[in-house]
Amino acid sequence: MPQNSDIGRVEIMETRVTRLLGIKYPIIQGGMAWVANAELAANVSKAGGFGFIGAANAPAEWVRGEIEKARQITDKPFGVNVMLLSEHADEVAQVVAEEKVSAIAAAVYEVPMPLSSAPALEAYNAAPAAEVTKKTKRGQKALDLKAYLPRLDWQAEGEQLHFTVQLPCGSGEALNLNPALLMQYLQGLGGAPAWQCQVLRTHLYDQTGRDFA
Repeated sequence: MPQNSDIGRVEIMETRVTRLLGIKYPIIQGGMAWVANAELAANVSKAGGFGFIGAANAPAEWVRGEIEKARQITDKPFGVNVMLLSEHADEVAQVVAEEKVSAIAAAVYEVPMPLSSAPALEAYNAAPAAEVTKKTKRGQKALDLKAYLPRLDWQAEGEQLHFTVQLPCGSGEALNLNPALLMQYLQGLGGAPAWQCQVLRTHLYDQTGRDFA
C-alpha cells in the first residue's frame, strides 16, 4: 500500500523528448481536428506536457486567434498541427512562423508516388527552371523550385517510387515552402494527383541544424 505522503505524487520523467521540448513529462497531445483547440492545447502544456492546436481546414486568422488564446492561458511551449491537404495550408504555416510557435527552420518530407510519375520527375530534373506562384500576405510571389530543389533523386519500389525533399520553414520575411507547391508542379508535368501521394514529414530542423524528429 502506498504511504499517505506518496498519494498524488508524480515523479518528473526526464527523457530526450522532455529535454528537446522543454517539458516536464513525455506526453504529447495529438492535434485532433476540431477537438484540439487553444484551451485543450494550452492546458496540456500548462500541466507539463506538450499541447497541439489542430488547424484542420480552418483559415489562417482562426489559427492565429487560437494561438493568442493559448498564450493567455500559459507561457509553456505548444505547437500547431498543420494539415497539408488543407486549402489554407500555406497561409496557416505562415501564421505559425510569424507567431514563432516553434523555432523550426526546415522540414524533410518523404514522398511516395505511382511509378507512372517517373517521367514527370525526369522532366523536372531536365528543366532549367521550375517556376511556381506562392500566395503571401502581400499577394503572390514567383519562385523557382529548382533554387531549393535542384534535382529529385528517386528510387523505384514495386509499383511506386519514393524521393525525399528538404524545404525551408521560415518566419517573418524568411521563405516557407509547402510541399504542395512541388506536388502541383509535378502534376502539371504528368505526375500523379495529390490524392495518390501521401506526403509524410519525417524530420524537423531548427536554425542550428538540430533534429526535432
